[in-house]
Amino acid sequence: MMRSVIPFCLLFFLVGCGTELEPSEYGNDIKKTDSAVTIEVQTDTRTVPNEIPYIIKNQSDHPLTEGRAFVIEKYDDKQKKWLQIPFKKNSAHQLDAWIIDPGSESGGIVNTDQLNRNLTDGDYRLVKDLSSDGDRIVVYDEFTVENDIIQ
Repeated sequence: MMRSVIPFCLLFFLVGCGTELEPSEYGNDIKKTDSAVTIEVQTDTRTVPNEIPYIIKNQSDHPLTEGRAFVIEKYDDKQKKWLQIPFKKNSAHQLDAWIIDPGSESGGIVNTDQLNRNLTDGDYRLVKDLSSDGDRIVVYDEFTVENDIIQ
């Protein structure tokens, strides 16, 4: 009897220690704060890298400020909502920023090594907060990982 209880307890302990994903702070529907500002994840059917390139396009008439901070969220089909993938403990974003002039674009890379989980098959979105004259501008792009390929 004791032999069957110990593996069960060990399995319960290991499963119970998993990190639950938190609901998205942006909710299921992110309201575009400026339709002239967009972000595009650069998908080229590569295998899931530890860096995901993106391009922010500023077609507005005002300059934007961008930093390195980002959020990756995964859509949970069972819960029907977006869940934020947590960062590893003691990880941080460098706090520098740069300007994206009107009518221009800026390329960047998010480092998924900072995340507490690997990107497994499913639907994801990359979310970035930008600013313009103190106003918050939220941009995002959705992408899919299937068989370790970003699509």
